[in-house]
Amino acid sequence: LLAHFDICFSPLGDGKYVFPSLLPRVTSLPAWLSQPFEGMLDGRRYVCSGDHDSIPPTVASLLMERFVAMGRQFGGDPLFFGRGTVVMGCGGESLITVHLSDDDRSLDLFANATDILSFASLQLMEVLVSNYRGVRLSKQRIARLPHHQETNPFVPNVCDHPMLGMCRVDAVTTVVRDSCGVITPEWLRDAYESSLPEVPDWHQDDYDSRVKYLVSKWKDTVGDRAHLLVDDHLVEETHVPIDIPPPAAGPADAHPPPPTRDLTPDQGPLIVVASCPHTMSLTNTPPFRPVDNVNVFDVFAHCEALQRAGRIRIAYDREGTTTASARDVDVIWSLADPRLDGKTDAEKWAAVKQSVSGSAWFEESFQSQIKATIKAIAQSEPGREIRLVCIRGGPITEVEQEYMSKIVSDSHKDATTFGLPNLRIGIDIRNYCDFREEFPL
Repeated sequence: LLAHFDICFSPLGDGKYVFPSLLPRVTSLPAWLSQPFEGMLDGRRYVCSGDHDSIPPTVASLLMERFVAMGRQFGGDPLFFGRGTVVMGCGGESLITVHLSDDDRSLDLFANATDILSFASLQLMEVLVSNYRGVRLSKQRIARLPHHQETNPFVPNVCDHPMLGMCRVDAVTTVVRDSCGVITPEWLRDAYESSLPEVPDWHQDDYDSRVKYLVSKWKDTVGDRAHLLVDDHLVEETHVPIDIPPPAAGPADAHPPPPTRDLTPDQGPLIVVASCPHTMSLTNTPPFRPVDNVNVFDVFAHCEALQRAGRIRIAYDREGTTTASARDVDVIWSLADPRLDGKTDAEKWAAVKQSVSGSAWFEESFQSQIKATIKAIAQSEPGREIRLVCIRGGPITEVEQEYMSKIVSDSHKDATTFGLPNLRIGIDIRNYCDFREEFPL
């Protein structure tokens, strides 16, 4: 009975059950298990977005059950169980691991093969979409430090992981791809396909058509949870590389130059609202005006109040500022522009996006304003993670948010030029109702 509520599961299907929440907490790996972890491991850490949120223990229980089932299909066996933790062999030398932190605020997934890590992230996304839509997680990359880096004081964002030892954790920027090739291997493609609803017109042998459907319907199926994935067929990840040169050796009596400012990675991410509509409904559907503070809200006013309270920073632009350009007299800014009369809603939307993306304001002012904000934070609070929050709205905000990954990429290049190598930026695109829930007034 308890297994139906995801409180326990039977790893071997023999009537003997594991209760993940009642297992001993993991403080270290047993010595006999250290060898499988000596190889190259890649991992992702999923952290609660809200300061007071936690991950339900049953999320880890569901993942443990799925990982064990997958590993057994490949002829593997469970190697280790702990509280919210399983190390599962997947046949040969492959393994997959899930580990829930003691405070239930972060969940780590590890694997020593790219396709297995892709499977792990898919399972997490499917569990959240199917059962825990209220759980909001941000993604980070976690990887074991090379031995020569473990005592390097210049390596930022270091943590002592109970299973891996000294690790580095970096923010990850994730952009969902608009198109992709055929997902391989076949078993992973089948796992993706089984996570989507049935497609009546899909033919069993037409995998290309199925993959095209997968990509075209992905956002509609899982919404903004697609950022949890790691498969480079579907998403593009950007993160700080793990390979950092060791500090140069010098004479024993040499005095290294002191850092200009202490790094501040432990203060939590700095929230920067980079894009948002002026007004928005709680359902993200019309009407969007007038503001009644019941169903429709002034998003600008909400963000400005949060900034006055010191909880966020604002980097977005708005109508009426001096960033407007006289060269943009022919730009179509609104869906109600008379030049769009006679067009369908989809055609109007596309026309506004195309016009705005080619405007002088967008190319010269908006993007530069975001980059300038990132640079100022990187200089004043080096090492601190920046979370660029984008609130969904109309066609203009959609253009802004589509270009956000390029802005982040440009900012990383600029940071290198200005000697700011510890830049950490994440992008969080969400609906206003979710933003309002995380940042109430």
